[in-house]
Amino acid sequence: MKRSTKKKLYGIYNIFRMTGARIFSAGRFSASIVQKISPRAMFNTETRDSSISLGKRAYIMDGTYINADGGRIVIGSGIFINRNCNIVSKQSIRIGDGVSIGPNVMIYDHDHGLREKSGTFVCDEVVIGNNVWIGGNAVILRGSVIGDNAVIGAGAVIKGSIPAGSVVYNKLESVVKAL
Repeated sequence: MKRSTKKKLYGIYNIFRMTGARIFSAGRFSASIVQKISPRAMFNTETRDSSISLGKRAYIMDGTYINADGGRIVIGSGIFINRNCNIVSKQSIRIGDGVSIGPNVMIYDHDHGLREKSGTFVCDEVVIGNNVWIGGNAVILRGSVIGDNAVIGAGAVIKGSIPAGSVVYNKLESVVKAL
């Protein structure tokens, strides 16, 4: 590894060490210097093929877990990720600039295939555009593409394409019957 690359990585690790964020890295991890990362956020690259990249001005709160398990995660600039979010990639997750993510949001680019043999995963890229707002407890599943300036309501489950500028929410209806 080149001396300048080692120095740059050491600088990035020092920034994260000062914030107390935990980084477990077998793969590549890159971040700009201007970050506000909670001491209880955790970043993990499982394999040498894994990578996590953070843009400038990323604000990541307590309990957030970002894991590239053989995949790559690219997070844009000016983003806010609230408490207890899980972002896990086995293939590719791209999050654009200016995205706000509410608490307890889960983003996965894979799931267990029912027809595949045990322990295998079905993967498809997740792309979240610029200036997207994702409400608390939302779940973004594999193969989802969310266009720019979209709003995903709290508790929504997203799979598939969401056009730019759309508002998406799941309508919940309570059924009450007398005994």
